[in-house]
Amino acid sequence: MADVRWEHYPHVGGNEVARAWLVLESNLGLAVNTLDAYGRGLEEYIAFSAGKDTAVVTATRDHIAAYIRYQ
Repeated sequence: MADVRWEHYPHVGGNEVARAWLVLESNLGLAVNTLDAYGRGLEEYIAFSAGKDTAVVTATRDHIAAYIRYQ
């Protein structure tokens, strides 16, 4: 199990669902680089959602489309 470097993903660490998912992926034995990529992606998405005042777990298709356009 790789240790997740939570200091790099403060939004992920503060989101119960995202944190649990990244811990699960770590427990499944994903490579450190894969965990880092997932962590960075989640961090960016959660930060975007916070800026739009949208809860990650209740985001609509329109919100996700806006995030994709943002990229």
